[in-house]
Amino acid sequence: MDNAGYRTGLRRANLGCAALAAGLVLWRARPWTGEPPYDGAAGLLALPVAMAWCVSPYLLLAAASDWQRDRPRVFPWRFAAATVLGPGGTYLYLDAAFIHPDPQSALAFLVIPLYQWCGIAASEALLRLLPRMWQSVRR
Repeated sequence: MDNAGYRTGLRRANLGCAALAAGLVLWRARPWTGEPPYDGAAGLLALPVAMAWCVSPYLLLAAASDWQRDRPRVFPWRFAAATVLGPGGTYLYLDAAFIHPDPQSALAFLVIPLYQWCGIAASEALLRLLPRMWQSVRR
């Protein structure tokens, strides 16, 4: 059973979410205004770091769509995890930026990737354990 269409769709969705997250970070930071903290080089150097932090879970989810191709049972679980973590994080970004803007909304851009990384680690740990559990049940 080849899930090539699903893998391609999952990869494209996560790359789209990554582009949207990068755009939201850039829009919320507004470095083009020249106001502090972007009036010096240190403030401008922090922007790529923040962007990389916010985009990194999406890039890993996009790359993970091709992992373990030889195990078709694992793919639905990975698809479900990536479907929840990718667009779910993007929705939380949009919620913090547009739906419920708040002075503390900028903290969402630090915390949401942390939640995504924890979700990725938990789902990958489960995906490593599930095949072993299935093998022990068959015996």
